[in-house]
Amino acid sequence: MVLSLDVLTPTALRLQLARYTDRLDRKTEMVASDIREAFSCEMTETEDRFTIDTGKMRILIGKKPYSVAVLDPSGTRVAELGGPERCNVKQYDALPTGFVQGDDQVRACENFRLEHDEEILGMGEQFLGMHRRGQTVRNWSEDAKGNHSPRMYKPIPFLLSTRGYGIFFNTSAPFTAWIGSQSAFEASFLIDEDVLDYYFFYGPSLPHVISQYTALTGRAPMPPKWSFGLWMSRNSYETAQEALQVAERIRKEKVPCDAIHFDPPWMGTDGSDCTLEPSPAWGDLEKTIQEMHALHLHVSLWQMPYMSDASPAFKEGLRHDAIVETSVPGAPPKRMGVIDFSRPEAITWYKGRLERLLRMGADCIKVDFGETAPINVKYHRYSGIEMHNLYALLYNRAAWEVTEQVKGRGNAIIWARPAYAGSQRYPIHWSGDADASFETLACVVKAGLSLALSGFSFWANDLGGYFSTPSSELYMRWTQFAFFCSHVRAHGGTPREPWMFGKEALANFRKYADLRYSLMPYILDEATFASEKGLPFIRPLVLDYQNDRCVWHIEDEFLFGRSLLVAPVLREGERSRKVYLPEGEWQDFWSGTVTPGCRWIERDAPLDILPLFIRRGTRIERTQGRQYVE
Repeated sequence: MVLSLDVLTPTALRLQLARYTDRLDRKTEMVASDIREAFSCEMTETEDRFTIDTGKMRILIGKKPYSVAVLDPSGTRVAELGGPERCNVKQYDALPTGFVQGDDQVRACENFRLEHDEEILGMGEQFLGMHRRGQTVRNWSEDAKGNHSPRMYKPIPFLLSTRGYGIFFNTSAPFTAWIGSQSAFEASFLIDEDVLDYYFFYGPSLPHVISQYTALTGRAPMPPKWSFGLWMSRNSYETAQEALQVAERIRKEKVPCDAIHFDPPWMGTDGSDCTLEPSPAWGDLEKTIQEMHALHLHVSLWQMPYMSDASPAFKEGLRHDAIVETSVPGAPPKRMGVIDFSRPEAITWYKGRLERLLRMGADCIKVDFGETAPINVKYHRYSGIEMHNLYALLYNRAAWEVTEQVKGRGNAIIWARPAYAGSQRYPIHWSGDADASFETLACVVKAGLSLALSGFSFWANDLGGYFSTPSSELYMRWTQFAFFCSHVRAHGGTPREPWMFGKEALANFRKYADLRYSLMPYILDEATFASEKGLPFIRPLVLDYQNDRCVWHIEDEFLFGRSLLVAPVLREGERSRKVYLPEGEWQDFWSGTVTPGCRWIERDAPLDILPLFIRRGTRIERTQGRQYVE
């Protein structure tokens, strides 16, 4: 076995363990930049350990037994990585650093110490909440139907600790993580490949940890300004005429809006197949796009990477070596093709199909599905297991690159459901198919905050939920939350236009749409900051108030940018809620009342009121409300 520990910067290191030297220093799709810096550090050796001092952290490498301890400049232990099981009883509740053989596969093992007062956060868009302590987490992408379970569209192998460090596992392989769920004071990892490769980042602030991670894996470019306006959608506008009628009513009702989305019928499918061609039965797509543009509405088009053998795209994809064949269980089995984004010819073919749509006038491509890439096929560069998680990243990249090629730098955006580490480079992503319930709304809020701590700057969700039809009250409360995410889209399996939910819901929707558009100068400033620093737009309180343990478990409040505190109402019938105000002074957005922080308050929340507070001492620029972003 070969162990490599590479100190990259004064606060970052890379640790690799392989059985053979040719497995070291491998390149992965997730890593976008070499973050190595030129700096001086001091290394000393004694009989039992090596010591490396970077000035910002001290690394102690134990020889017998092996371990890696990271200390802060004062000598306090920040983290302890690797080595044997720490419990003397030796019940194998934690995995030692090394490899295990089983099921004809070699798997890598690693562990790190958990302090009794330490919380672990992140690891993707987790609908169960931000916190991983006490959980067993599987790094595996799948359709998260309902948005209420451990299933994830966006598993991200990056975690944060409240002790001020982060760890990124540089792998697309599936792995299981026992975060204090087997041994109370250890986290163990069993990785389905024969190499151990991870990066360690020290803050000590959490924003600095995330910023280092995104410097390595890439940061989100600033999306186009119009994308921060409202997107209107449903599954589906069945004809071009129906879509145009909705667009005209948006303007008639004075609901500010910047985009409209067309789901599967534009290509003559119900969503179970993809042709990548406009359907004449739906209407004249190019003419419809022109009509939408005349109404100052940008157009987004649905597509996915799977196609049946009945689709012309299937036959053309085979001729271009662009797809690999698989099957869907059934009677008889259904032949399907999936685009192989590891093959250059496939990427060229796919980009060519999208380019025709973008040059026709489409402004955005919806990058749907992709989290269930089949594992029973051999891709050009990867096995099915290697490709499964990675697929989303390559899929996101291909759609993004062709959009940027056609629309120009600064004007590219995709609307994506699947993601993996590095996908934040290709904004934006949304939370997928949520159930229309208050319980799921709470799960969606938690998922957005968890993804924020996983390196993603921009994120949205389906306003109103996707499955079933929300009540008027749920629609109103979801509206209030959704308008305070970086991006906002109304979408569902049934109509989600606000006039469909009654006059009160329409008035509430218009109120918060007008408010968002009036805040557009602030939103664009905060988005620019998030993009440049590689930080999230919506910020869990723990990100800014890491030393306040009261906020560690708060998953139903967040900062919208750096200056607005948002506390959505997440319970049916609730007309007030408890709000925690962190350090400082906070001004109620609606009443102007100023309250000192570090305390809980009870805030009245009538049905049309979202509890909202301004951090005193900050400047929030507003403008006159408009019907679209100019």
